[in-house]
Amino acid sequence: MTDGREQTQKPDSPQTGAHSVYGPFRERWKSLGWEKSYLGYPISEVGNLVGQDGVFGQDFQGGRILYNENDGTVNDYKR
Repeated sequence: MTDGREQTQKPDSPQTGAHSVYGPFRERWKSLGWEKSYLGYPISEVGNLVGQDGVFGQDFQGGRILYNENDGTVNDYKR
């Protein structure tokens, strides 16, 4: 995944440390209210989901954001 890295946020929380948030993950997190949303702070970096080509995920304290590069969909889920 290459789009959006020029607008990377790297929020730092004493509980979770610093993790990069960029592209569609940043836009979804922003639209929900950043760390004040149910997601809270990121707890992982963006990663490709095993066995799902073109699907990327990022975990947050309260859930996960998934981005499907194949069709452009972005979804968020509570834990």
